[in-house]
Amino acid sequence: MGIIENQSKNNLVILILAVFFGALNNMILFPTALSKEEWGIIRFLPTVAIIGSNFALFGTPQILLKFMPSYKDESNKNGGLLRFNILLGSVGLLLMIALLIFFKNGIGAVYEENASRLNDYYIYIFPLLILSFLTEILSAFARAHFHSVFQLFLKEIVHRVIQAFLLVLLIAKVIDFNLFILLFSFSLSINVVLLLNSLKKKKILDFKKAALPKKEKKAILKYGFSSLLTTFGASVTGRIDSLMVTALVSGGILAANGGLEAVAIYSFGAYLVTIVEMPARAVSSIANSIIAQAWDEDNVTELKTIYQKTAINQMLVGMLLFILIWAGIDELFELIGKYEEAKWVVLFLGLGKLVNISSGSHAAIIVTSKFYIFSMYGMMLLAIMTFALNLYFIPLYGINGAAIATLIALVVYNGLSVLLLKVKVNLQPFTKQSIILFVISAALFYLANWMDFNWNPIIEIGVKSIILSALFVAAIYFLRVSPDMNQTIRNIIRKTSKKIARILVFPILHKIGGEKWLNKGASNAILNIMYHGVVEIFKENNLNRNISATQFEKHLIYLKENFEILSLEECKNQIKNRTLKRQAVTLSFDDGFENNLSVVLPLLEKYNVPATIYVLGYLANENYQAIRTTWSNYVDLLLSAGERDELNRILGCDLKKQNEFYHFVKEKSSNEMMELLLAFEKSSIVNEVLHSAERESYKMLSRKQIIQLSNSSLITIGSHAYWHCNIGKQDKVASIEELKKSKQELEELIGNEVTSLAYPDGSYTRDVIDIAEEIGYNDQWAVTYQYPEDNNDPRIIHRFGIATQTTFESNMFFINKAFSKKSF
Repeated sequence: MGIIENQSKNNLVILILAVFFGALNNMILFPTALSKEEWGIIRFLPTVAIIGSNFALFGTPQILLKFMPSYKDESNKNGGLLRFNILLGSVGLLLMIALLIFFKNGIGAVYEENASRLNDYYIYIFPLLILSFLTEILSAFARAHFHSVFQLFLKEIVHRVIQAFLLVLLIAKVIDFNLFILLFSFSLSINVVLLLNSLKKKKILDFKKAALPKKEKKAILKYGFSSLLTTFGASVTGRIDSLMVTALVSGGILAANGGLEAVAIYSFGAYLVTIVEMPARAVSSIANSIIAQAWDEDNVTELKTIYQKTAINQMLVGMLLFILIWAGIDELFELIGKYEEAKWVVLFLGLGKLVNISSGSHAAIIVTSKFYIFSMYGMMLLAIMTFALNLYFIPLYGINGAAIATLIALVVYNGLSVLLLKVKVNLQPFTKQSIILFVISAALFYLANWMDFNWNPIIEIGVKSIILSALFVAAIYFLRVSPDMNQTIRNIIRKTSKKIARILVFPILHKIGGEKWLNKGASNAILNIMYHGVVEIFKENNLNRNISATQFEKHLIYLKENFEILSLEECKNQIKNRTLKRQAVTLSFDDGFENNLSVVLPLLEKYNVPATIYVLGYLANENYQAIRTTWSNYVDLLLSAGERDELNRILGCDLKKQNEFYHFVKEKSSNEMMELLLAFEKSSIVNEVLHSAERESYKMLSRKQIIQLSNSSLITIGSHAYWHCNIGKQDKVASIEELKKSKQELEELIGNEVTSLAYPDGSYTRDVIDIAEEIGYNDQWAVTYQYPEDNNDPRIIHRFGIATQTTFESNMFFINKAFSKKSF
């Protein structure tokens, strides 16, 4: 679930922003810029285009999601699967265009009575159809490669921003309605161009000619036909209510176009309900491809986990959003001053959506399984049922009838889907936590329905939301409804606490000198403070192992004022002779960044402060000067650039979680680490990523620069082993080679003895301490003691690492606190 959790969090953020822009458009700009009749046109045309594109696609998005795990190779080629699907979809697109042209008069006749103006804008269905088709197939291709975030950003944010811009132009009378609808119809072209560019940059856009065996083509076409009926049925089910409202609701304020007014009101209510679906859409953007892979690996345990987790988490967030919407719905209509007829549409549609998302990822599990044919039958049944129910209820209850029809259809469809998975593979989405959550939600919905303070609408919405949210979060947290949500709440509390501490608590403590109270019990102790790099100006694309020169200079000023700053040699002498009269610190820098010379040394010289720089041994070897940085920096840069696939390719693995990459690499042997670093340097993607990053934050010292540093009277050169492997995970022979080779090559380069060792990642064993001593390391430094005996062993000393992603005041607080635990 790691990749689902990580990407769904990003997707949820995108969808939250989408709600903001959607609210801006649907609640302010559309009602202001357009009449109800014009808004009805804007709702109707894309609805027809989307239904048409789902038919034209011939199931190609589902084909890509299901079959990509089998066709994708290590170099991200897809064996012609993309080209085959584009050709397949193109046939469907041409057929759909032909049908829309042929049946133009017939469609116009259906809406002549209640929506006569539609005929004037029928032509705009075609650009909407073509661009929707291209967007869907490219988005599915991105999701099939686990790149769900950017395509969702384009679809949910960029498209809405463009709409908002066009509406503002219309309100300002820069354009008229005819030009607006033209630009609106072609607005998706921006998404298509940006999505193509993104896929090209990720080097996954492979249009290689299809070389699919005849048998496999037959299986793909069979699956595609089934998916066509499934997605077409789903599209019809989700949108036929708007089409039928337009055709069947007559009268209204304008008799000739009452259907257009009715669909505008209905669409307003339907938009509010889309907020309830946010969690499901965030998860489904990435979950579908993970589910397909789980089926490909026959991993039923993973499917069960995904099914139940998506169900409870989607239900949890969806229930809260629905309760908040219903609690403030009357006040919302009071603020807007129109569309209050949509209130019961919100209730019935909202209940239907809750039923749908509370059933988890059942649709994706069925459609990517060998039982996919049932999905086709189920969706076709749903489409027919929805059509029949709308045909019955709309004439009776108008727009409310359409909402009731959708609710009934969704209850039946979801019930049958859950039953199918239970019977066929013994999977079901519900647990006892589902019952608890339902009871909590029902109680709060009842409270929301009767809560009324008769205050200003905005204040009332705010107060109700705060009260209901607090009660809901407290209930699901203390009743442990969802472990994932509990962890999310704890993370939010922790991050919020950190921000409050950094912004408010630590600055106040620093102002009054309060942090010094923390180390009063550690008189005459020495704390070794560890840094990595210092950059002139910290930028967004700097690596996290660096702090800014401005903050580092503040550190030096504070440390000089409050402690004695010792060189490594002075530290050893004062411990040996017991001459330390006050608290002291030593400063050290790990790895050997180039900025240790260009930025750190000038500041050390300015304040006459000594330091030890622990250099990786390979930096002293002329044969390895082409290696530009450490393995951890390569991993950081590739992950931050979203190049997870390239990282997996270089490592020869298939990892998902970020921490897994670090654990996988750090335990490699010396020879494996050398080969890995050389492999990073050969990657064209790595070169692109390094080119876009700040060189100052990752570039390592050259041989000449190490000599320059060693010539300074303030600098002591120490060893950081050879390849930055975890020494504690190496065998005895490899440990000796790592430590001995580093010492020898550094000594040959600088012409001085190297007697101090800092273990990479603080990894060592008791045997390694003995080995290092025999090699000639008189003092050894670790991040944290690993064994009880270390506390009484003067050969091994632990250090305090500076946090790079925090404030100066925070660092000074924890330096003082560290004296009681990390000093010696």
